[in-house]
Amino acid sequence: MLSWTLLLSLLACPGEENLTRQNEAPEVELVSPAAASELWATDPLVVIALITDDAQDALDLTLNLSSDVQGPLEHTAEAEPNGVHLTVSAPLQPGEHVLTLQVLDFEGAEGSASTNVFVRRNQAPELSFYSPTPTGTYLSGDPVEVRLLVEDEDDPTLVSLTWLGRPSAPTAVGSDGLAIFTLADLPPGPATLQVTGTDSRGATTATQVAFAITNADVDGDGFRGEAFGGTDCNDSDRHVYPGADERCNGTDDDCDDSIDEGVTDPEIWYPDADGDGAGVQGATLESCDPPSGYAFSSDDCDDTDPERHPGAVERCNGLDDNCDNSLPSGESTDSDGDGALACEDCNDTDANTSPSAPELCNGLDDDCDGQLPSNESTDADSDGAALCEDCDDADADRYPGAAEQCTGVDTDCDGRTDEDGACTGCTAQRWTDPQGKAHVFQFCTASTDWGTALSSCTGLAPGYDLTSIHSTAKNDWLMSVVRGTSDTWWIGAADEWNEGVWGWTDGTPFDYSNWGQGEPNNLNNEDCAALNFFQDGTWIDAACGSQRKAICELTP
Repeated sequence: MLSWTLLLSLLACPGEENLTRQNEAPEVELVSPAAASELWATDPLVVIALITDDAQDALDLTLNLSSDVQGPLEHTAEAEPNGVHLTVSAPLQPGEHVLTLQVLDFEGAEGSASTNVFVRRNQAPELSFYSPTPTGTYLSGDPVEVRLLVEDEDDPTLVSLTWLGRPSAPTAVGSDGLAIFTLADLPPGPATLQVTGTDSRGATTATQVAFAITNADVDGDGFRGEAFGGTDCNDSDRHVYPGADERCNGTDDDCDDSIDEGVTDPEIWYPDADGDGAGVQGATLESCDPPSGYAFSSDDCDDTDPERHPGAVERCNGLDDNCDNSLPSGESTDSDGDGALACEDCNDTDANTSPSAPELCNGLDDDCDGQLPSNESTDADSDGAALCEDCDDADADRYPGAAEQCTGVDTDCDGRTDEDGACTGCTAQRWTDPQGKAHVFQFCTASTDWGTALSSCTGLAPGYDLTSIHSTAKNDWLMSVVRGTSDTWWIGAADEWNEGVWGWTDGTPFDYSNWGQGEPNNLNNEDCAALNFFQDGTWIDAACGSQRKAICELTP
């Protein structure tokens, strides 16, 4: 770009003295905002400047507006009578700013001016409920007063309040900061009041409170219950309220603290001389409660016999006991010829059934007493056999006809135990120890190795195992059974799991032993124990693969 001095020298006439001109920098003065001004972050920023230049109009100059915090500020510029107005596009951030306007002419000469401002952030209003109170309960039909405290330190002007989206709340706030209004006709149930406040700069706050509306007239009879300050003495019955008709029901229907007075529906009562609850035609009385010597009905066929009246049980007496004007045919009939009339015979087609017949274990009321003996009607274990025929009514697996099981007990109730090959190859024996506990054993005569003997025992029935011996009494009893069999018998002791440490296969403690002299000697790797009849009941250790008989025991 050519300078003014060079341009003038080129245009000078020859022979004339050259004219020169010095370019002056633009002059800049910031009129607004004034130094130390306070601005709102929500308000648009307009900077007014007086700009003069000796060669250019203000709007032809280059105008750069910046903040020391946000840097260059985008703006639009317009010439006004009181100076150039620069409107900033984006709001300033809250805080202190130094604003600088730099002006450049077409030759780059610069003028500038600065000012400092403080930008305030607009705080939204603070809203606090005084009433209704959180989780409070209010009565239906009563208006609910709303008292709302409104606080806004930087903008006390409240533009509007709305509740639940409806602008029916007051926009004015009292000098005490309270906005007060009422809510009417709220339905019973949970209620939530939400209020939104907006200040003059558009800042908005919403808050809400939850409460409940209780129905003060629960039964809907038009009267509020006494619990809610009303006069309804029973707010759960819509027929009970002040002024209601008094009825014969034992209730204070009209809430006057009296019961069944001046009733509109009195009962009519008939004379009942025999007191059986059935009266006859005669002089009547009206009242709610039955007078002494009167009854509600008048259909008694004999008011001198308290056992004759409608609904009475017909007796085998030739009389019309139930007042139905007829006699049952059974009062003169004995169809089965057992000597009992049909009216007293519970089964007049069976000669074995009569009041004098003996009771049999057959599930029938043989003696017509209206009940079965307890041993005939009881099946405690639900196995289909009554107590009178069941040999163990506490065990559903024991009853007549049941398959005999290998359990050492009489399963089929025939008086025998483990018969018919229930325990194949084994003979059952029972022993009661000195403490009175019963033990069931199976002495199995097939010679097998120890492992097979163990499997055979556990396979007999649930609970069986090779026997374990914990006392001299048990050891002596077992020996009394096997003595004379000319054999040794496997028992449940072994140390094959941990050499030298003996244990019982049924998991009981190894708290007793009766080893023979020199036993156990582990000769030829002997890890299993047997009862040795040769040494009068002492034990030997034997090779587990040797063949011997086995003693199995049902876990007591």
